[in-house]
Amino acid sequence: MVHIPPQCPLWFKSPNDDDNAPISPPKDVKACIPDFPKFGLHNCGNHRYNTENKNIHIYFQRFQRSVLRGQSRNLSGSIELACTKCNTLTPLSHLHDLPCGDLVCLVCLRRLIARVYANIAQNWRAIRHTRNQIDQLERQLHDAEIGGDPEETPSNGRAKKRRLSWPKISAFTNIRHENLEKECFNLSKRLLELAGLTCCGVSMRLGRLLACLPPETARDLWLIFQWVKDPPYRQRVCAWPDCGAYIAACCRWDVGASGYRYHCVVCQGNSQDCSRTIEQEQTRFPYLPKGQPALTPAR
Repeated sequence: MVHIPPQCPLWFKSPNDDDNAPISPPKDVKACIPDFPKFGLHNCGNHRYNTENKNIHIYFQRFQRSVLRGQSRNLSGSIELACTKCNTLTPLSHLHDLPCGDLVCLVCLRRLIARVYANIAQNWRAIRHTRNQIDQLERQLHDAEIGGDPEETPSNGRAKKRRLSWPKISAFTNIRHENLEKECFNLSKRLLELAGLTCCGVSMRLGRLLACLPPETARDLWLIFQWVKDPPYRQRVCAWPDCGAYIAACCRWDVGASGYRYHCVVCQGNSQDCSRTIEQEQTRFPYLPKGQPALTPAR
């Protein structure tokens, strides 16, 4: 009789099998990360628009090449309109609406994304400088909300402010707060323009269209969004030597005495705080500011 060694049931798994596998991030971190594997070109072509929308209705009147034939007005599969960028006749269900009112086909959408990459590579220093300015203004806004009026010093007109009544002092604070908000808004608009994320002077909000892009393209574009908006002191790169991708600030979680841990959406690895600083350029985001607190590989 041949002896057959006992086999482990399918549900059994040795506790040592995953000793070197990265620890999955918490649920709140996972919720911030789009499900990139589900993205792709197969999602493009199922867009539904209300043809009575103001912007779309204008295009409908100017460029319609077919009739609805009794279909519901919110179904757009039988309507062909011209792409705003290349004038190619495209089914409305394959067009992508931008907040400025433009309708672009998938080819032109990918050209817009390529322009974003080019702008980032060309203007990363100006983007970093503008982001630092926004961060300083946000700190001033926070201090103004917490502390009220700025401390009176001879340089800011203490003698004049001392003569003001309390209602006037409050009005002075409100005006200062409004000016800071306006300046912050203008810098934020310039930041988007430097990154190529605007069309006709309006933010394109490309995050809505990530599902129509290949997973890697959508992931890299999402990382660019995060890099543009993340404050400088929260910017980190993956510590694994074969990766070096940017880690979004939303992918950080507290692990107690060990500090913070960071999840990389590119290599799926984790990193944690360490005392050294970044001295060499990174592989994927070489425009990351040098001297930022670096990370060390971790599970």
